[in-house]
Formats: sequence, structure tokens, C-alpha cells
Amino acid sequence: MDIVTVFQNTAVLFLLLGVGYGARKCKLFDAAADGLMTRLVLNITLPALLITAMTGGPAEMPRRVLFYALLVIFLAFAVKGALGILSALLLRMPREKRGTVTAMVMFGNVGFMGFPLVYALLGAEGLFIASIFNVAFNLLVFSLGIKLVAGGGGGGKISPRLFLNGPMVSSVIALLLFLLRIQLPEPIAATLGHLGGMTVPLAMILLGSTLAGMDWKALFQGWRAYGIALVKLLAAPLIVYLALVRIVADPVLLHVVVLLSAMPVGTSLPMLCIRYDGDQELVGQGIFISTILSLVTIPLLALLFLT
Repeated sequence: MDIVTVFQNTAVLFLLLGVGYGARKCKLFDAAADGLMTRLVLNITLPALLITAMTGGPAEMPRRVLFYALLVIFLAFAVKGALGILSALLLRMPREKRGTVTAMVMFGNVGFMGFPLVYALLGAEGLFIASIFNVAFNLLVFSLGIKLVAGGGGGGKISPRLFLNGPMVSSVIALLLFLLRIQLPEPIAATLGHLGGMTVPLAMILLGSTLAGMDWKALFQGWRAYGIALVKLLAAPLIVYLALVRIVADPVLLHVVVLLSAMPVGTSLPMLCIRYDGDQELVGQGIFISTILSLVTIPLLALLFLT
């Protein structure tokens, strides 16, 4: 296991974030540009990335393995959701922020930090399981996640139109393509690959620009943000491991789910906050603090579970 890879990938994350931060400070970006990038990622590049990941998996993988993996992954999300609700109560969060806290605990930075780390530590088999995890992630974050963060507290009703978004539709398409063993023509596959490759840099540049528009003092103020970060980085993966270790026989599946549960707060949440009027400040705090702390927690957890 190459622990140096963990630090290298995290360093790239901060460099990309710095590009977005510098661009916003230099007046190259503004709030309107953030909105445009959000729509580009949510509706074009992220759907392309998801379809590419699923259609690029091993064709010989039995379908029952897919359904078993999805069952385990959804169970892990249920555990994290319960932990998020409990954390919001223990941290005495205002009622309108409890949904946001739950979303922050449930949904991590799977796409950028999770995929490279899983591939480096667990190889191609782990990466394909991570792509299945990403399908479940998108099905949940762009349905339940919207409900949790919308309007700052998730109190609004879910309109059926909220399910007709790019990531949600592409998740269903990706599953169908895999189950039906449909191989995309090379020009289409290559185009989706190029578009999907834009997701990580765009998402991180967007995050940097969003952080640049915030009050930096506010990002470090308030003990609750640190509490949420510690729950996300340490309590969530440990509790998920304890909940699954006796019922999941496949060690690769177990390790992928635990590692991806240990990622910092997900970069898709600020995009949802921009789109659905959520609590951008709290999510920004959570992402910034948890990403910094993950420099220490992820290598420790990798050593704990993979050695």
C-alpha cells in the first residue's frame, strides 16, 4: 500500500481548489460563473463520468454481485444517515440545519478523492465496486440529498421534477447499460470519457471559487463544524465497519465501502446548495475543515483497515 499516494491526491485537490479560489479573487469568476459551472457539472460532465465508470467495468461480473454490492452500499448509507440524524441532535443544531448535517455525514467526496485512493489501494476490482458505490451515491444525493439541503433545512416538498436531473437519469442509464451488457460505440464512449474527465477539475475549481466568496473567518468559527468533520471522517467509517464486518464476506467490497465512507464532505453538496437555496456557509465550513483533517485521518484509516 502506497500511503504517499494519499497525500499526493489530496495535494492535487488543494491545488485545483486554489485555482478556483485565485480566479474568483482575481475577478475572473463571480457568483454567476459559479452558477454556470454548477449546471455544466450537474447536467453534462458528471453524468458522462458516471456512465463511463459503469460501462468500463468487467463484463464478466455476475449481475447478482452487482445487486449484492448495492444492497451492502445502501445499508452503509442507512447507517450514516442514522448517524447524521443523531449527530445533529447531539450537536444541538438548529432544526433548519439538521437536514444539512445529515447530508454532510452521508455524502462524501467520492468522485475525486475516493476513486483514486480506492484504485491505488485496492486495484481495478476496487475501482469497479467504487463505481457501483457512485451509482448509489448519485441516486441518493440527487433525491434524498436535495430534500435534506433544500431551502436550508430540507423542509420543502420533493417535486417529481427533482428526480429528472442529469446525475439521477444517468445513474439509471448506467445501471441499464451494465445489466443489458450494452457496449457503447467507440466515438460515443470516447466523447463521454473526455466529458467525464472534466468533472474533477471543474468541481474543485467551483468549490475554490465558492470558498473565495465566503468570509474566511466564518469558515473556522463555530465548534459544531469541527464536530461534524470528526463524525464524517472517523465515526462514520468506524461505525459502518462495525455494522458490516460480520455480514459482508467480500473483503474488497467491505474495504471500498469503509474507505469511501471516510472521505471528507462531498463537493456535490455546495452545488446543490447553490441550486436549491441551501446552507452554503455550513457546507463550505464542513468541506474545508474535513478536507484538511482528512490529510491525517485517511492514511490512519487506510493503515488500520488494509494492513
